[in-house]
Amino acid sequence: MNRMIDRLLLLLFCSMALLTKNVNEYSSVYILVAITLVAIDFYFESERVSLILFILSIIGSVFLPDAFFCLPLIIYGLFGGRYRWLSLLALIPFFVHLPDYSTWAFAMPALFLLSAYLSLSTAASEKRIRDNNALRDLNAEKQLELEQANQELMERKDFEVHAATLEERNRIARELHDSIGHVLTSALLQTGALIATCTDDKMKQPLTDLKGSLTDGMNQVRSSIHDLHEESEDLYASVQAIIRNFSFCPVKLLYNLDTVPDRPIRNTFIAVIKESLSNIARHSDATEAIVSIREHPALYQLSVRDNGSVIGGSVGDLEKSRGMGLLGIEKRVEILKGNVVFRKQGGFEIFISVPKEQT
Repeated sequence: MNRMIDRLLLLLFCSMALLTKNVNEYSSVYILVAITLVAIDFYFESERVSLILFILSIIGSVFLPDAFFCLPLIIYGLFGGRYRWLSLLALIPFFVHLPDYSTWAFAMPALFLLSAYLSLSTAASEKRIRDNNALRDLNAEKQLELEQANQELMERKDFEVHAATLEERNRIARELHDSIGHVLTSALLQTGALIATCTDDKMKQPLTDLKGSLTDGMNQVRSSIHDLHEESEDLYASVQAIIRNFSFCPVKLLYNLDTVPDRPIRNTFIAVIKESLSNIARHSDATEAIVSIREHPALYQLSVRDNGSVIGGSVGDLEKSRGMGLLGIEKRVEILKGNVVFRKQGGFEIFISVPKEQT
């Protein structure tokens, strides 16, 4: 926009200079030709085009004295490039036709200086705008990187806290099993021995009741330890650990579960993810993989896909080339009464769906 305003201003002054010298039937033609050349220069925005137009204008000014008055307008596009020093060629038509010019023509050097000033100042302004935009984009990019790094740090912190909590639950479950479990087992054995050796019929019934209470307590402790141990086996933490230890290519995890799947489902998903990532490392040239675990009202879904090429031209060839791995996945999913699909579209995908209720 600034360059258009500059050219309009130069057009005004050049027209005044031309009309002051001489007004004839060709004056408007010179102005229209100058406008056409400027439009061509403005459209292409090329240094070579500006140079060609300038040379044509110099040649025309040598043979047509009035064309010289339009040179400041043409030379504007030349000052912004590496050919700016060729603008001194404008002195040739000036001195060739100097005797024919009016006194007003001696103001033409001022128009050339104005053209140079406007071109260079506009170029500097555009450079400042570009630099400011580049700096703003760089700041925005750095800000985005900082936000992403902060988000990753927060997620890692949450994961470490979650992993520490699960580890603590696992430790408590082990201690309960090693301490209380052994004490109750010993008490049950001793009570059973007392019942076997007791000759007093009046004491046998209380001892039998005591053994029943100890048995109930033992079962409750076992159930609590079992539940606590299951809670310590977190699917998300296990998958994160698998992905973190996988170095063949970046792996993105999409995890969206509101409930905790049963242990058989968790174990199957973990085994499938391990096998899938192992297959990617051994049989694919993938540069990225995505593990997606989602929950629906009646089922869980697992998808592991990559963007690499695989061995063979079909899924059947793929199964032959990858051996028993895919067959093992099919067997595991079949036990859970689920479905598994192997797809080859822009990579390879293992898609599994299993029902929530295992009957």
